[in-house]
Amino acid sequence: FSEEAIARAKATYGHLPDLTFIKGDAFHLPPSMDQAFDIVFEHTLYCAISPDRRNELVRAWRRALVETGHVMGVFFAFDKPAGPPFGGSEWEIRARLLKTFRSLYWQRLKNSTEARLGIELFVYAQKRSAL
Repeated sequence: FSEEAIARAKATYGHLPDLTFIKGDAFHLPPSMDQAFDIVFEHTLYCAISPDRRNELVRAWRRALVETGHVMGVFFAFDKPAGPPFGGSEWEIRARLLKTFRSLYWQRLKNSTEARLGIELFVYAQKRSAL
């Protein structure tokens, strides 16, 4: 989505073998990415999009993941109706994810930076079988 993010990622991680950087839209993944990934790592996309599109994002993760795939993410759980970043309660995050993912680990981070302490939620979950 962001040329700057791609440039920064390449500068930091470009030396790693078999790593590809793609500028794209998470809501419009090409068919070649259907069931192509073992894990989706979420960090700040969920809070950056309007809450009315979050179910769409969760569906995109499911589509991209293999049948036994996982989602791992750091979510912001705080009240902030305007954004981005948009807030969301831990209950809201749980309600969206656990319809289609099985929670394996769910914990507030205890080692966040001071500014984020208490609002970062770490989630590790496995895709449920086809519904």
